[in-house]
Amino acid sequence: MTQNQVSTSYVVGSFQKKLQGPLRQLGIAGIACSEGNARELEAFCSLMLKWNASLNITGAKSAGDLAEEHLPDAFVLARFIDQGSQIVDVGTGGGLPALPLAVLRPDLRINMIEPRAKRVAFLRTAVRELSLLGAQAWLGRVEDWKTDAGSPDVAISRATFAPEEWLPIGMGLVRTGGRVYALLNDRWDEGTLAGFRCRGQHHYGLVRGQTRTLAWFDKE
Repeated sequence: MTQNQVSTSYVVGSFQKKLQGPLRQLGIAGIACSEGNARELEAFCSLMLKWNASLNITGAKSAGDLAEEHLPDAFVLARFIDQGSQIVDVGTGGGLPALPLAVLRPDLRINMIEPRAKRVAFLRTAVRELSLLGAQAWLGRVEDWKTDAGSPDVAISRATFAPEEWLPIGMGLVRTGGRVYALLNDRWDEGTLAGFRCRGQHHYGLVRGQTRTLAWFDKE
């Protein structure tokens, strides 16, 4: 796999049919989902819904809900993150977008930080059952997180911090030259956020009409 690519093999199965609408809304030419990716994503959704009964980790009620509302973020990130990057996902919760991203981009090394032990138990179960060798879950708060692998290349967080709060935290995590992604719940066209200059952004829609923005900021 080369930089900013995901598989374009397209064999339509039942879960892939659920993904067709969401993928058409993303505004990225040629994006698709392989049969193998679809099986793994469906397995992830099934596992999440099973655990959701006791953990309340998502408001989604079905695999279709997850496909339409939550998986699109991972598909978009998969197209923009460089090959072989080390990533930290802060406040991972139920593993969105980190676990679907690990399915789509097995070349990535993904660290998921989550302070709630029961959710970390779910994350570790998902990593094991889906054989996501590049992903690992850490129990604790972001300020206590340390790794022997050095500062990550990329920091992401979804729905844990307000964007203006997230950017200084993310910048404190990544290496010089690294990148912080902000996943915003609406269209955004400003050049700066929390004093940091935006280096690029991608607007995309969801099936149910919402608009989201992926914006990125580099640590100089």
